Amino acid sequence: MTNCNIRFLISVLFALYFTNFGLAQDLFHVFIDQEILIGDQIQLREASRISALHERYPAEWIDNYTQTTISVSNEAMSFSAEGTEDILTEEQRAILRSAEVGSRIEIHAKYWPKNSLKHNTIKELSFGFLLVPTEGASFVGGEENRATYISNNITSKLSREQRDSFNIVRVEFTIDVNGKLIDPIVQMSSNDAEVDAIIVNGLKEMPRWLPAKDIHGDAVSQSLTFVISSIEGHCLTHGSYY
Repeated sequence: MTNCNIRFLISVLFALYFTNFGLAQDLFHVFIDQEILIGDQIQLREASRISALHERYPAEWIDNYTQTTISVSNEAMSFSAEGTEDILTEEQRAILRSAEVGSRIEIHAKYWPKNSLKHNTIKELSFGFLLVPTEGASFVGGEENRATYISNNITSKLSREQRDSFNIVRVEFTIDVNGKLIDPIVQMSSNDAEVDAIIVNGLKEMPRWLPAKDIHGDAVSQSLTFVISSIEGHCLTHGSYY
């Protein structure tokens, strides 16, 4: 039998095999922050203007302000302070300096828009972001070890049928100050209780991480989201990757 005939036979056998049995979908995964817009403690403390609080703040829309309100809130407290311009007041800077990891920063502003219209009207905007640790939690051994763990303890435990049965699963959890993964909650289900259980149990049994650290170098808890999907693009968001 010639080499051409052998190659043709092999290609036919492969085609027949995959036609009859199919291929399990590849699964993609990523660890991300629970919110798309996140902020950095160092940037927050060094900022002297509203426009410097976050790189995605739409400062280009604004000619000048008529009122600004900065709010800092978390489960334990909520503070706000007002101003009338881009430059932060001392009170606004003080509450921003007091913000701890996990706090939500909100900016509410009334402003004259920057445009060429003869008759402008005052506009309003609201912009918010989550304050995350200066140093994020990390898996001992790095991303390669973490990927190996996910493959061995989640992906490989899902049957071909189970992998083909869902597009995306999202699980929120927290890495506590001791590096332990706690409180996993399914936010987007596979609609298969067994699949969800395999994913959640695999996360719960993960070895301890290196905990996140704040601006002072102290260990702090960090909330993250695990996304696993049969469609690679579903894992790509504007969040930070870990």
